[in-house]
Amino acid sequence: MRGLAVVAAVLLLAGCAHQRVPQTVTSEQVLYDLAQSFHVRGKLGLSSAGRGYNAGLQWTQAGDYLDLQVQGPIGIGRTRVVGTPDAITITDSKGRAQFYDNPTTALTAALGWSLPLKSLRFWALGLPDRARFSRPMPVQDRENGGSRFEQDGWLIDVTQTRATGSHVLPRKITLTRGTTRVRLVISDWDFVAPVD
Repeated sequence: MRGLAVVAAVLLLAGCAHQRVPQTVTSEQVLYDLAQSFHVRGKLGLSSAGRGYNAGLQWTQAGDYLDLQVQGPIGIGRTRVVGTPDAITITDSKGRAQFYDNPTTALTAALGWSLPLKSLRFWALGLPDRARFSRPMPVQDRENGGSRFEQDGWLIDVTQTRATGSHVLPRKITLTRGTTRVRLVISDWDFVAPVD
């Protein structure tokens, strides 16, 4: 009887050893946890109302606090946006800093459009902001995964993902609203401990 139990245990373990566990699947909850604190490096492309530019991007997110640094071509220089969804400081390439207690108004005045800063950190990970209504959209067959949804009048389309460490994360994301199109190409993801 004891020998039968050992054989059954060995067969059970052998069966488990042959099961393939996906190594590149990151659960939605893990992604929401990662949205609390990260650092991203990559490129940003923007086109709106017939104008467009490309720039380097460094973005640090810690809870609601964000620090976006955009390095553009000659003439645009470096711009830095630091703050929360409720208040930001924009520093231009000449070091002039301006505080705004209404980021939406400030970004609209400066750019002609605005992104919802509170939702942006979730969008970077291909997730809708759970605090806002969103609508999933069909995703065409893609080799590298991705998600697609509408939120706050924006279409968020993760067109390419890749394995980064133990997670599958967005590599290419396009945000579209009317004639405005923002494209992020993320080259590096780093995750840091949340700031208390």
